[in-house]
Amino acid sequence: MHFDEFLKILGQFGTYQKQRYSLICLVALYSVVSMFGIVFYGVVPQHHCKIPQHHVEHVNSTIGTVTSETLLRITVPHNEDGKPSSCSLYSLNDLFFNRTGFENDVVPFNKTAFVQYHISAANVAYKLNQTPDDVNRYRWSNKSVQTMESRDGGEILQSDRRRTQPCPEGRVYSTDVYQSTIVSEFDLSCENKWQLRTTTSVFFAGKLAATLLSGMAADRFGRRPVFLVGMILLALSGVALAFSPNMIVFTVLYVIQGASDACVFQSIYTLGMEWVGPKKRRIAGMGISICFGLGHSILALEAYFLRNWRHLALVASAPGVIFIAFWFFFGESVRWLLARGRYEDAKAIIAKVAKTNKVELEDSVWESLFKEKSEVKQTTHTFIDLFRTWRRAVMTTTLVFVWFSSNIGYSGLALNAEGLGANVYLNFALLGAADVPGMVLSMFLLDKIGRRKIIFFSMCVGGVACVLTGVIPKDMQWLVVTLALIGKMMIGGGGAVICMLAAESYPTVIRNVSLSFAASMARLGGVVAPQILLLSQFFKPLPSVVWGCTAISAGVMSLFLRETLGKPLPQTMEELDVMLAERSMKFWKKVPQSDEAAKETEMQAMDA
Repeated sequence: MHFDEFLKILGQFGTYQKQRYSLICLVALYSVVSMFGIVFYGVVPQHHCKIPQHHVEHVNSTIGTVTSETLLRITVPHNEDGKPSSCSLYSLNDLFFNRTGFENDVVPFNKTAFVQYHISAANVAYKLNQTPDDVNRYRWSNKSVQTMESRDGGEILQSDRRRTQPCPEGRVYSTDVYQSTIVSEFDLSCENKWQLRTTTSVFFAGKLAATLLSGMAADRFGRRPVFLVGMILLALSGVALAFSPNMIVFTVLYVIQGASDACVFQSIYTLGMEWVGPKKRRIAGMGISICFGLGHSILALEAYFLRNWRHLALVASAPGVIFIAFWFFFGESVRWLLARGRYEDAKAIIAKVAKTNKVELEDSVWESLFKEKSEVKQTTHTFIDLFRTWRRAVMTTTLVFVWFSSNIGYSGLALNAEGLGANVYLNFALLGAADVPGMVLSMFLLDKIGRRKIIFFSMCVGGVACVLTGVIPKDMQWLVVTLALIGKMMIGGGGAVICMLAAESYPTVIRNVSLSFAASMARLGGVVAPQILLLSQFFKPLPSVVWGCTAISAGVMSLFLRETLGKPLPQTMEELDVMLAERSMKFWKKVPQSDEAAKETEMQAMDA
């Protein structure tokens, strides 16, 4: 008897499964902290160069003591919106415009007019509110000022040619909105901005490696041991993160946190799916993904009330200590135990489940389950077999590219919550909540219009929304945020279908290996996404344009994949080769999927 048939007797989603599944959903909510906590840890407060003491002394010796606001306007260039420059400072010898012939002026030096002029110089095209007599007492050198034009009895500064320099003594960060972030504490802005993005990329690289290793470890040692080790490391690294003394320690702990989170999430997802019957498996998988999306809102709420990144890291990571105890409630996967021939252990767990679900199992049912040993699958295939023929290589490369592109857009939009403007907390919460309708819509249409159509439309619509997010003027804030939500909803929903399509595309003998390989390569999207964000310093809309164009390209490329709706699942590599040779590019043809194929599809897709 196949274990899925056995679950129909034991209960496909009985009391035992519901109790464990609720715990799994809690861990899925918690998983967001390690994945996207950096959005709030690394938020960039308003800042400007710290004014060196010799600049202060030079100003005081020239015009006397001034207020701190006046000092800032004289020493730091200002943008057109009147805000001080974040990364530059006027050179000491260029603090003031040159005054030629001032010594021969009959009228005494007017400090008010002099200071007002230099305050105005910080703002391009700032109109002086001085009389012509006040201004004309100074003959400003063209070495510093390009032109001066009279208008309504005042003067207009056309351009400021004074030389600037990078902040020599670091920066001063505002605490009006954020009490403390890793950017303000470790000075990660301006020329140090790359450190933050590189840390995020290394974090995703750690998750990539952990995805590969944890899959092999779970197949060898079981799901529960991987969960326990991963959860202990996740909780300890998360709490320790709050006490990081410098950026190096923070990066090491952050990468450990990401790698251990990959182990935990993969193990709980597998446990949750392996204990659920075929008819409930799709709902179970979607529920875990929805909980992960809702976790965004919880993290945003915590960050809203905890404006110090250390307090946030400590409070958000602390529940992991409690979740370690879930190990005592999670039973090992019976499928894995049967595959390993550990029938006594499997029988003990099944008896416990039957008692909780209030089901009586006859002796004939036990004998039928253990006799056929239907869960044992031996394979010697490796990921190299995915590239042994041209058609396999094309399919694998295309599938990886589409999945990789989905991860770039999904991770990039979440990491760019601050870049959307307005309220970063609300943006992040909404971006997470957008996953829910995207997942539900995709699952509803999955068996109605086919996999390729959903991926094509989702990625293309999401890609167009991303491009528009970058090019629409920022003063239309509501539209920018709305388009970002549509982009994440569509790309997230398409990504969920890509996972299922991958499971249905490969034969049984290599399905687990192929899914682990494709998912790991897709993680590279998370590695690249933070680096793409750095492109905004050259052209502000560029990151959104890159994400959008990549998503659109992936949507088009998905048309070259084999549609699996209504098609039998391949069992051997030979069957796969025959199917690839007969692959149809008819986009609108709909073939209803048989119950037999649907059942096998869901069973084989559980590890995706």
